[in-house]
Amino acid sequence: MHLSPHEQEKMLIYVAADVAAKRWADDVKLNYPEVVALISVHIMEGARRGKSVTNLAHSGARLFTPSELMYGVFDMVRDLQVEATFPDGSKLCTVRELVDRNLSEILPIVPDPGPGDCGEADMVPGKIKFGNGEIVINEGKPVTVLEVRNDGDRPIQVGSHYHFAEVNPALKFQRKGEDPSRDAARGLRLHIAAGASERFEPNCAGDFAFVPLAGNKVVPGLRGETAGPVDDEENVGQDDE
Repeated sequence: MHLSPHEQEKMLIYVAADVAAKRWADDVKLNYPEVVALISVHIMEGARRGKSVTNLAHSGARLFTPSELMYGVFDMVRDLQVEATFPDGSKLCTVRELVDRNLSEILPIVPDPGPGDCGEADMVPGKIKFGNGEIVINEGKPVTVLEVRNDGDRPIQVGSHYHFAEVNPALKFQRKGEDPSRDAARGLRLHIAAGASERFEPNCAGDFAFVPLAGNKVVPGLRGETAGPVDDEENVGQDDE
C-alpha cells in the first residue's frame, strides 16, 4: 500500500485521535493536541459520510464541555481549519471557536461567556494583557522623508526592517531637491511598525518616512550592495567589482 505524504499525515492525526478518544472515554482531561486531533477526525469522517461543511463546522465546535479539557484549552482552540474530502471535492472546514456542548443543547444562541463562566478563569494560556498608555514606534529617532517611485510594471512590497538602499532597482528614490540616488536611503529603513510592510504600486510615486537602522548597523546579505556595516564606504557595491 502506497500512501502519499499528505495521506501519511492524515494517518498520524487518526492515530492521535484514537489515543485521545480512549482517554476521553476514561474521563481523562484532554490537552490541546488531543482536542485538535478529535475535531479534525470528526470533520474528516463526517465529510467521508456526506455531511456538509456547515454541519461539520457547527458540530465540531460542540464536541466538548470545558470540564472535559485541561485548564485553558477550551479557550485556546481558535480558527481550526481542516481540509477534508467531501462527495463534491476537497473543501476547507473552519471551526472558529469551541462552544460548550451542554450550553448549546439548552440555548439556540450561545452568549459570550464572561470571566469565570464555564469553569474558566479570566486569564488563559496565550492571552496577552496590555498595559495602559500608548506605544510610539521609533520614538526619538530622526525621520528622513524620501520621494519614492516604482518604475516597474508590478507592485513591490518592502518590509519594515529591510535596508531600503538595497531594494528592487525598479524603485527610484531621492531626497527633496536632489537627483535620484541609492545612497539617499543608505542606513535607512521604513518608518513603520515592526513586521509591517509598505506596498509600492507600479508607476506611482509618493513621499515616505524613514528612520536609521539601529544596533551595529551591519547588513550582511540582501542584494550584497552593502555586505557589512552601512557606515563603511569600503563595503559599497562589492558585488559589482
